[in-house]
Amino acid sequence: MVFFRKRNWFRSLFLLAGVALAISSFLVWSKYAYGDLEPETVLRLVIPAVTFVLLGVQLVFNSFFISVLGLKTMQ
Repeated sequence: MVFFRKRNWFRSLFLLAGVALAISSFLVWSKYAYGDLEPETVLRLVIPAVTFVLLGVQLVFNSFFISVLGLKTMQ
């Protein structure tokens, strides 16, 4: 269980990277005055952003589930 306590920052790193990429994709979109975009440039930011956010959320839920399994029951 000590391994999971030392790796708490790792879960939030994926989530923060995904949010940062999502914000940067919105900044790229604002340069085009929120109009039509070139798919090659935008999808290079959006696909990793969505992947990192989903991975971060999945890790948070998995760590919650693992912590619930480690709870001691009252007898």
